[in-house]
Amino acid sequence: MPNETNEKMDRPSGSLLESLTGVLSDAEKERQMLGALCVNYTAAYCCDLMADRMEVIKRKNFSHCAQEKGRMRDALSYSEWIRHAFETFVVKGTAPDYLEVFDAQNVMRRLQREESFVYRHRTLPNGAGMEYFEATVVRLYVDEKSFKVIVDYRPIDDIIAEERERQRKLENEVAALRNIHEALGSGAWKLSYDERGEMTDCCWSDTMRRMLGFTSTEDFPNEFSSWSDRLHPADRDETLREYRDTVYDYTGGKTYDVEYRVRAKDDTYHWFSAAGCLSRRTDGSPIAFDGVFINTDEKHETNECLHRALQETENARNELLLEHEVISAVSRGYFSIYSIDLIENFYEEISNSEHSVHRPTGHGGDAQKKLNELCDALVAPDYKDAVTDFFDLSTVSSRMGESDTIEIEYQANDASWHQARFIEKKRDGRGRVTNILYVTRNVSKQKRQEMEQERLHIAYQVAERANEAKTTFLLNMSHDIRTPMSASLG
Repeated sequence: MPNETNEKMDRPSGSLLESLTGVLSDAEKERQMLGALCVNYTAAYCCDLMADRMEVIKRKNFSHCAQEKGRMRDALSYSEWIRHAFETFVVKGTAPDYLEVFDAQNVMRRLQREESFVYRHRTLPNGAGMEYFEATVVRLYVDEKSFKVIVDYRPIDDIIAEERERQRKLENEVAALRNIHEALGSGAWKLSYDERGEMTDCCWSDTMRRMLGFTSTEDFPNEFSSWSDRLHPADRDETLREYRDTVYDYTGGKTYDVEYRVRAKDDTYHWFSAAGCLSRRTDGSPIAFDGVFINTDEKHETNECLHRALQETENARNELLLEHEVISAVSRGYFSIYSIDLIENFYEEISNSEHSVHRPTGHGGDAQKKLNELCDALVAPDYKDAVTDFFDLSTVSSRMGESDTIEIEYQANDASWHQARFIEKKRDGRGRVTNILYVTRNVSKQKRQEMEQERLHIAYQVAERANEAKTTFLLNMSHDIRTPMSASLG
């Protein structure tokens, strides 16, 4: 017979049975709660890292490898399970540090600092067609005797696909942005700051490097000094002041738009225009400074050329004004000036008696016809033939020969005297005169002076001859008187 005493001892009392039932019930409730929290996961395990124990909370009914089904139903120690999972499910090349990451000691050290961490890997082919998994390790309970964590697994193929699509779009956007920068001749840059406004990161784009003649981060590192140390001495202080004023303007009202010179790799300086935008925290402190860097050498070269052209134009204008003043002053002696193209038989009226200042009047036309009209209208009849011959433009070049001017004087219908002159302006390669100036001036005063001088000269000559005749007469009379007297006296 069985020992009654022992039987009583082995049989739990009513209160103890109720307590055990309550504990089991609470454990089941906790399991259900954990299972509910792990609804998005295909598998979840509660692991005591110090005791090297694990318990399945949730596991969907599928297997990566059919021969492992039975083993997966059996409870394993945490360390055995980690190694089993690595050898059975994980694509080694995607998770070479899997065993190190999930080592119990490493997990406990890490979760002393963090509440949780995530680890991704690819899985071997399985019946569910899942490829990518994410393991999440969450700290659950810690005391002197236990360190409990929840390890959840979920498939992330959709997430990976979305991330790849975002990455593809980002790469396309980056490529498009790079093409835009290349087309615009611009390079991008980005500066990052901590809560205190201290710079934590600096990134110069490859396009910006190439614009300065550099090829990599080795010769142009992602450091602020790579740029600031190459600023032109004359531009450095102002450029850096603009940078600081923009970054540390916590109101966000300051804009960054500056132009300066930077020394390239070949030690030549080039002009650049930079513009940027700051993202800020709620207190106004800077988070990131994104901007573009555009070469403006061509603009400055154009401006310099324009400045030189304007200066040259101003100098030419001043010279032309002086020349015009001189010509006008000289030309006041002429009552008409015509520019004549002998090849085209075309004249342009420069001035006439109606203009006090000599300048183009806008009149022009057949040159030979114009000269003939002037001859008919102005020249006195006695001089028309000579003037007509002089006005013959077909013979001007041969008549001028090597001389730079020929002229004629004639009397006008109003009895005034004029001087007409052809002056050389241009010759062709063979030395023939092709362009001339025709000028006319009134020389009546000079002519009257000449005529008066001629009259005086003639009068003087007449007086001289009369005086000579008088002297001869007196000498003859003196001789005639002396001869009879000599005879008488003798």
